[in-house]
This record gives sequence, C-alpha cells and structure tokens, in this order.
Amino acid sequence: MKSVMLTGATGFIGSHIAEKLVEKGVLTHLLVRRRTDLLNQLEKRGARVHVANPDDLAGLKDSFRDADTIIHCAGTTRGLKRDDYIRGNVTFTENILSILGEPQRIVYISSQAVAGPSNSRGPVEELSLIHI
Repeated sequence: MKSVMLTGATGFIGSHIAEKLVEKGVLTHLLVRRRTDLLNQLEKRGARVHVANPDDLAGLKDSFRDADTIIHCAGTTRGLKRDDYIRGNVTFTENILSILGEPQRIVYISSQAVAGPSNSRGPVEELSLIHI
C-alpha cells in the first residue's frame, strides 16, 4: 500500500482511520465535501485533502488518481427522504467504482445507520435492508 484515498474522514470511524494512516506515515488522501479543523490538522501532518462533490465524476477521478488503495467509509446516515440515503450511499459508491482504474484495491466500510431510521414496527435489522 503506497497511498490511500479515504472517504468519510470527517465521520467517526473515518476520522480515526485518517489519524492512524497519517500516524503510520502512509501517504494519505482524504476525499471530503467540505473542510474542517480536523482536516486542517491532518493536512499539516502530511495528508492531502481533496474537496469534491460525490456526483462530480471528473472531480472524483482526479482526486483518486494517485491512490492505489481506497478505503470507502463515507455514507449518509441522516436524510429527509429515502433518495437522500440512496444518493449518499448507493450512487456515491457506484460513482467511485465507475472511475477506479486498475490495479486498485477498495475496502468498503458501512454501518447499519446508512439504511436510515427504523420504522414504528421495530429496529432495523440485516434482513430489513433487502428492500432498499
């Protein structure tokens, strides 16, 4: 692993992965929608921050160009409509997969929260996700 592109670096899991990659001296690229204080700190320690819209294929392709491994842990956990979850989780992941060259490795990390909130019938379980 020469260089890593990490999506979701501003989230709970992604921020910890970003910290560890930078700490270990891995050339780390962070794909984000907006800058934060944490990203500024990681950038000072050697990370390269790429700001891109998940729907911008050209911007994504340019951002991913120098990475040989992708850790994709970005996702939408809150939204007003089902389409918000689909766009932030399914479409974003499809866009990443569509622009990857070879040979690249991808590690996909997700949480059950990306399926959205539970309904009044009970908690979201693995089998509840089949209808998504």
